[in-house]
Amino acid sequence: MPWNSMIIWIGLLVFFLIIEVVSFQLIAVWFAAAALTTFFLSFMVESLAIQSFIFLILSGGFFGLFYPLSRRIYRPKADTNSERVIGKEAVVIEEIDPAMGKGQVKVDGKEWSVKSKNPHASNIAVGTVVKVLAIEGVKLVIEHQEEA
Repeated sequence: MPWNSMIIWIGLLVFFLIIEVVSFQLIAVWFAAAALTTFFLSFMVESLAIQSFIFLILSGGFFGLFYPLSRRIYRPKADTNSERVIGKEAVVIEEIDPAMGKGQVKVDGKEWSVKSKNPHASNIAVGTVVKVLAIEGVKLVIEHQEEA
């Protein structure tokens, strides 16, 4: 059994892992996985040329299979800047009817449709200050300060 090829695969594994740890961008993890797999296969396949071919095929395979999945998992959430209103106070500009889920508030100079956190609460009058708890679709979820 040629020790040289096993040393090559372990060396490449360490090299790609160092690149991955330094960058943490999922750049070299595919090659590290291929090097580790090829290391184990080197016990059965003696030809370095065949091992290298296996490494190339595995690298492409791991990349092709797992890169799209990793992009979906690690994709940064699109920042719409709408989340900045969460936790802020808003002024009611159209009476809020919690039972019907109707009403409007003004936050940071912008008008928003709202629904109340408590659908069984009484109507909230114009001019009342409410707190924004969340965003559901295009509506703010609010809470009347007296309900808190």
